[in-house]
Order: sequence, then structure tokens, then C-alpha cells
Amino acid sequence: MKKDLIIIGAGLSGLYAAYLLQNKFNITILEARDRIGGRVLTINGNDLGPSWVWDDQININKLIEEFGLKKFPQYTKGDAVYETKEGIQKFVPDGLIDSYRIEGGIISLIKSLSLRLNVNIKLQEEVKKVSYQNNHFKIETSNNIFESAYVISTLPPRLVTQSLEFNPPLDSNIKKQFDSIHTWMAHSAKCIVEFEQAFWKDRNLSGFVFSNYGPLGEIQDASTKNSSALVGFFHEKAIITEDEVKKQLIKIFGEVAKNVKKIYILDWREERYTSTKKDRKMVNHPEYGICETLYDDKFYFIGTETSFIDGGYLEGAVMSALYIKTQLA
Repeated sequence: MKKDLIIIGAGLSGLYAAYLLQNKFNITILEARDRIGGRVLTINGNDLGPSWVWDDQININKLIEEFGLKKFPQYTKGDAVYETKEGIQKFVPDGLIDSYRIEGGIISLIKSLSLRLNVNIKLQEEVKKVSYQNNHFKIETSNNIFESAYVISTLPPRLVTQSLEFNPPLDSNIKKQFDSIHTWMAHSAKCIVEFEQAFWKDRNLSGFVFSNYGPLGEIQDASTKNSSALVGFFHEKAIITEDEVKKQLIKIFGEVAKNVKKIYILDWREERYTSTKKDRKMVNHPEYGICETLYDDKFYFIGTETSFIDGGYLEGAVMSALYIKTQLA
């Protein structure tokens, strides 16, 4: 007889864990948002969350191949641009590692997973409290109470300590450890700018821009089969408006950059189901990895921040789900 398992969070790691474990458990996924995907968010083919995979990331590439999805290489042909106080400088970047995007956006992977699930996914169920007594869990959300024999949390470690109440309480050492782990992407603000045509390619430009003087510190080509676009990442203290983005792009590329079709902006720092106040400051890629369980090894933590290898990437999220399969399958 299958035992009940609750997974908190319907992002990549939660959905993949459900896919791997659904033949052994009766699974319910509780998701606070009104959509699945977590930090994966694709709008009209544009990835406002994670965007890239690399050849050496074995497990996510296997999953992409298993689901029959197609990748295409990140466009890097031509010169890059450095925006300085004195003006615009062109350069040829060294040592670029080939990266790839998924046709249709990363959401294609999320959709492929969801179509292969035979589990109960409940949206807009923000988990508030976890109680454990007599080898059984009671999970209280903003709307309901659920019960289960096992629980897997996919929440970023800082959100675990700051948004969940535990009974019995979390050990102080675990709280300290979790609070020290930066939530990947939670410091980011990202935009996609769609144009009538990819004019930079006609000028032998790759679309890559590095700047200390505009709202966008880094820009790359984000074109797809159906659109010509650039993706940009805002500086930590930038003014985040469409007008400021347009001004910078015109300064870099000239009047042709006025022909904007659409701008999409997402400030992940304002996403309450992703970011905490501690996450707002930009950081270099941290070292990740967690190996903790609670309550007689019946409460587990997964997610990209828990992976010791490729933590902070899509690969880390996939690897965390593969790890939990070894523990519970």
C-alpha cells in the first residue's frame, strides 16, 4: 500500500521528485503560487527566470532528451560591447563556454514533467506550519490542513526558516545553517526587450554588453525562432523602468533601438515566494549543498540550493530530485 507524501513547492525539483517517486507514494504537491514552475517563468517564449544549460550538465540534458525537447545554442557571434563613461568600446570576449536554451523556453521542461504526473497538485496553498507527532505530519496552509507520512520541502533554505513554523521547532544549528545560504536568483532583476529585428546581428555584434553606467549591467541575445530580443540584468541599485532601459539601449546601439515591440520586467527581489531581505544583495555564485533531514528521517529538503554539485543551476535542482529518489524509492 502506498504511503502519503507531501511535496512543498511545484518548481523543477518538486515536479521532478514527484515524477521519480509517484509509483511508490500517493503524492500531493502544495504550491503557494497560482502556477507551477517556481523560479521557472516563461512569458511568450521569453525566460524571465533561468535560461541556460551547458553540455557538462549531464542530468538535465538527459531529461531534455528523454522528453524530446530541443536545444539551440546561445548566439555569441560577433563583437561584444563595453559601455564606459567615455563611450562605447567593442571587444572580442575570450574563453566563452557554449551554452544552450530550450526551444519554447524552460517552461517546456516544466510542462513536459506535469503531463507525465499522476499526482495531486494544489495551487495557492501557502504552507504555514509543519507539525510532527506519532510518526505523522500535519501540514497547515493558508486555506487547508493536510496530513502525510512523509514531507519534502523544495523551498529555498532561507524561506524555510523565515516562512515556516515547525512543531517541534527547528534545531538552532539548522536554522543558522539555512539562514546563511543565499537563494539563487533572489537578488536578480531581469528584463527581456523584443524588437522588430535583431539589428545587432547585422552590425556583427553578439548582443553581449557589459556596463557599469546603465541600469542594465549585463545584456545578451535572447532571440528565438519567433522573436528578436535582448535579455538584460539590472544593477543592484538601478532604477527599474522601461524608459531607463530604452535610454540605455539607444545609447549603446543608436536610434535603431527605439523600435521596441515589448518589454518584460521581473524583479525577483520582490517575489515573496522566492526572496527574503537577506537575499537582496547581489553576490558571486555561492557554494551550495545541504544534507539535512528532520523528524526521524521523514522530512527532507531538496532544491537547487541543496545540491553540492551545480547548486544554483537547473542541473542542481534536477540532481536534488535524483538524490531524494535514492533516499525514498
